[in-house]
Amino acid sequence: MLTQEQQERFAELWTEAQPSVSQYIRAVRRDSEVAQDVLQATALVLLRRFDEYDPERPFVAWFDSIRICSTVSPKPGQRLLRAFPPNKMRCGSV
Repeated sequence: MLTQEQQERFAELWTEAQPSVSQYIRAVRRDSEVAQDVLQATALVLLRRFDEYDPERPFVAWFDSIRICSTVSPKPGQRLLRAFPPNKMRCGSV
């Protein structure tokens, strides 16, 4: 579980990064509702993994290192996003 300080730091970093992340997701997922769902799922994955964040690195570089893969299913209720842990399958090139 994150400390109050970690939660506040995440909120600050996410607030700064969210516009560019949103722009990227909207470019990939043209449906605005799906893009919003993916953006929210992305924030949740990053928050859950924030204890892995090294504050010596830029937040966006850490975000990129997680290699988040969006997967959209036509069936409601299925996961829209999954993150692969380090040393496991990764999206794109390493």
